[in-house]
Amino acid sequence: MSAMRAANTRICSRFAKPLVVPAPSARPKLLKPLAPRVGVLESLSIDEDGEITWDVVLPNTEDTDRISWPSESVLDGYQLRPGQVPAAAPTSTLPTRPDSLKRSNKPVVLVRDTNAWCPFCERVWLALEEKAVPYDCVLIELYNKPEWYKELVPTSLVPAVSFSEDGAVVWESKDILLALEERFPHANPLLPTDEEEKQKALEFLVELEACGIDKTGYAFMTGGRMIGRSAGSAFDQPPPDMAELEAAFVKSLEWFEGSALSRHEGPYLLGAEFSMLDIMMISSLERIGAGLPKFRNFNIRSNPAYPNTAAWFAALAERPAYQKVSSDDQTLQLLFQRMMGLTPGAAAAATRTSAAAAAAAAAAAFAKTQAEVAAAAASEKELQAAKNEAYDALQASAGDVVRDILAKSGVTRYQASPYGATTLSVNGHKPRVALPVREAVEKQVVRVMKALLLGSAGPKPDTSIAAAFGSVAAAFLRNRHQDCGQLGELSPAAAEQLCVACTQALTQSYADGVEALVFTPPEQGSAAAAASAEAAAKIKANKEAIVDDILQKSGIARRGRRSGSTYVSINGNKSQVSPAVRNAVTFHLDRLTTLLLTGSAGPRVTEPEAAAVGAAALAFFRNRASAPRDMSAAATVQFRAACDAVLADIY
Repeated sequence: MSAMRAANTRICSRFAKPLVVPAPSARPKLLKPLAPRVGVLESLSIDEDGEITWDVVLPNTEDTDRISWPSESVLDGYQLRPGQVPAAAPTSTLPTRPDSLKRSNKPVVLVRDTNAWCPFCERVWLALEEKAVPYDCVLIELYNKPEWYKELVPTSLVPAVSFSEDGAVVWESKDILLALEERFPHANPLLPTDEEEKQKALEFLVELEACGIDKTGYAFMTGGRMIGRSAGSAFDQPPPDMAELEAAFVKSLEWFEGSALSRHEGPYLLGAEFSMLDIMMISSLERIGAGLPKFRNFNIRSNPAYPNTAAWFAALAERPAYQKVSSDDQTLQLLFQRMMGLTPGAAAAATRTSAAAAAAAAAAAFAKTQAEVAAAAASEKELQAAKNEAYDALQASAGDVVRDILAKSGVTRYQASPYGATTLSVNGHKPRVALPVREAVEKQVVRVMKALLLGSAGPKPDTSIAAAFGSVAAAFLRNRHQDCGQLGELSPAAAEQLCVACTQALTQSYADGVEALVFTPPEQGSAAAAASAEAAAKIKANKEAIVDDILQKSGIARRGRRSGSTYVSINGNKSQVSPAVRNAVTFHLDRLTTLLLTGSAGPRVTEPEAAAVGAAALAFFRNRASAPRDMSAAATVQFRAACDAVLADIY
């Protein structure tokens, strides 16, 4: 057995193939159970000033506590948009119509993308926030641009702005920024007011654009791919020389670090003053900084080899305007995976360093006392022993574990179940669990074993139906492992590592390489409270669309005989998703919203079938790149962390 461990090769179960994958990674964080329940959310509303109000029914009573929070900074200007895409927005918006450009009573109308993913739109949005120029937005879907916009803007690209004073329309982000400075020179200027210094800054901007750090960074991150290219072009070309792509990016990064950021005293490109130059660079480097650690094991935001770059990122992260417009890492990573087919690197947290930084780290390690080294080795040994114990127990009783998951988690449903049958009877024989359902559970148990043995659960399930049932298996095994096989006899340390492995497999059921997040309970007046309130309001505003999206794309709603059907026909009408399934999805979205606003998700559902639907729904929802629909980065992080917290408390 030890020899097999040394070779990192195991037969995970009687239904699995041998596993040959890299060595285990370091200890991940274990999600904590939710806090004691304090009440059940009954209603939520948001007024035109951004004040959120909700009712909470207190436990064991019929009393209702009505709670309201004053508008936090992140909710200033927040707007509900019923019947539009998206159904809510963090800034004042107008309908997506050509006359909206003339209806605004504000000096600027910004036309940008609905999801706030476009880096060029972010440049203009950030400039408007920094300059505090009043503006309205018109939101355009990138892949469904209206004809009137194509006629208005020759390039058909976003962003564009319309100036109310004379109706002039300007496109191309750099041209827009220059126009904003020309028209609003005294509103928090983003270029030096002295003409000579202004000219020097613009010349410096030309140098920054010429260095090509955005182009080389995207090329290195994507392997030469570009968003929007068809499969017959870039995707079918011979694989690029990654060493050349990396070398080109490093050359650009070293110029940015050593020449651009060292030219003036201070964290910004012009020294102590934030400027248009920072705006022009950050939107692309934000995306590159999110993607490189995940896909190329290269960290630029906190890399000791590039201290000036790290200080620049840190200074920008403190600016309220940037906090409002920036995206969070997981949303960007999911977007890159979905649109460019990127896959996470083998060690996503790794950081590449220069020779000097590596030497410094080696010297620091050498300076450790023998006691510290021994303590670290002992801790690692204990951790590995706990993982091995959990792995051995799971391997030994894998068949029993699968049977217990099938019997107790709510995935096995007979013909009369309102949640849709997953059992089939062939030629009058005794009903059996549909083969795709059993296989999905078996494969998820194997993924948990991979996570224990090798530190990675491996690729996500290959179909949405497999992901849905796999999510249920991982959630049940995490929450109720003591009811599965012989796993109730695990030591506390081994049980903890089993939970960690289940969490990884569950979080990565619909997307590879994402990591579970820790939810920060909202306390009135805190940044977490504001972010939670924004996320809750966004979910409320999009609730119907979210439920439909989950049912249509998660694998929960199924037709056909192989895996059972969740569709029913009532009174001879057209078949539709079973009301019980839809209600279970809605119930768990309500638990999610309640947690975001109160710090407690409220009571669990009592039926295991409904819990199974909820597990698949939230596992899918937390990994939808488009799920946040224009949330701020802080709200998106709270949203995904809240999904993870409810998933940890679902059974």
